Amino acid sequence: MDCNHLASLPNEIVLAIIDSLGLKETWSFALASRALYKLSQAALQRHRKYSTKYSTICLGNEGEQPVDFLAELLRDPRIASYIIEMQISKDHDVNKRDEYPEIAALGAGCPWLSEPQQREWQDALLVPKNQFYHLAILLTLLPKLESIKLLGVSYNSYRPILKMVSAIAVENRDPASPIHEKALSALTRISATSSLGENWEFEIYAPFTTLPSMRSLHGRTITGTYYSIALPSALFDQNNRLIQQSQIEEIEMTRSFIDVHTWAWMLRSIKDLRGFTYEHGGNMANVFGEYHGRRIVALLRQHAAHSLEQMDLTDWNSGFWGDREHWGDGLDLFIGDLSDFRILRVLRLMDTVFQRPDRSFVRLFGVLPASIRVVTLVRDEYRWEDRTELFGGLAQGRHRLPELERICLEGGYSLSKDLIDDCKGVGIDIEGSGLQVG
Repeated sequence: MDCNHLASLPNEIVLAIIDSLGLKETWSFALASRALYKLSQAALQRHRKYSTKYSTICLGNEGEQPVDFLAELLRDPRIASYIIEMQISKDHDVNKRDEYPEIAALGAGCPWLSEPQQREWQDALLVPKNQFYHLAILLTLLPKLESIKLLGVSYNSYRPILKMVSAIAVENRDPASPIHEKALSALTRISATSSLGENWEFEIYAPFTTLPSMRSLHGRTITGTYYSIALPSALFDQNNRLIQQSQIEEIEMTRSFIDVHTWAWMLRSIKDLRGFTYEHGGNMANVFGEYHGRRIVALLRQHAAHSLEQMDLTDWNSGFWGDREHWGDGLDLFIGDLSDFRILRVLRLMDTVFQRPDRSFVRLFGVLPASIRVVTLVRDEYRWEDRTELFGGLAQGRHRLPELERICLEGGYSLSKDLIDDCKGVGIDIEGSGLQVG
């Protein structure tokens, strides 16, 4: 349809066409002619207003009540296409007694719910205080939602959302489904944050990991396991493995307590993990080994050695790494040879993971992968042993690490000027704010 033909149409029809376009399409349409530019102004103003107001929505005690926002969305469905990020904070104190029959109707007609569930949700959605039912229904109405941030909401409150996400994941994994990718098809990132003492359960992430679109998991002060959550059996084979592996590319968990059994469930479900950051919130070298860095690296070696490009594994409270009262004498912290990580580029680790039971250190050039470019070592200040042995032979073994450019040192290190100059002479920079050159 050319501009002349558009100009011959009644303005009402042209405005209806413009009203159906997104921001980029409206701009392209407006630039076609002066007449279309003039007719597009109202739509462009609406796009700017709605993008500013609705691209990120905050629901809960730091924003709007979910039931009110859902009612607003039903009054103006155009809002849905502008929402890119949704933040959910602690439970809102809802005192309303009003009922919303138009919202309850969403539950009655929800295609992701069975008939008994539809009746249950229809009743639940009538009650304003059942805000997590409202949030779950809201997820089915946001076609461009890319990110969800969970800010301190209790785990038990989330069950309606988790059930809905699980049901959507089943349909989004089935191209033959009539509601394939009709919801959450753009969602790529979920994060959860809370203050210390308000720990989150890691199992909240489980349904989201099964969404084909999901790429990134982030969290702070995360605890718990997947064990108690019931995901739809249609997602798994007889060995409790995802029939279609997750497309997660990045995991970042800080100040968290996630045991190796939970990591095993997660990592074996991911096809090609590229980035892994885990800052343990307590004693990673504990006597039971449930949070042991060596075991976590072994899982990464088993499930992600072919794809991992960045690994960051540290302990927030580094003193526990060197506290014999907590882990005893002779515990082997050494994570082993990393050469199996074929495309690993960036590495950040506690330096004690290169320490043998006799407290001597292995040489870095003998255990790092040939693909490595940047290594960051975090010194455990509670460990007094000399670290010089870590850097022994680096210059002479340069041929084994052809890509290595830089070693960054966090904490107090003391190295000889000759060693640093020798490494610099072969293209390896050793640097650190606490580095003392002797």
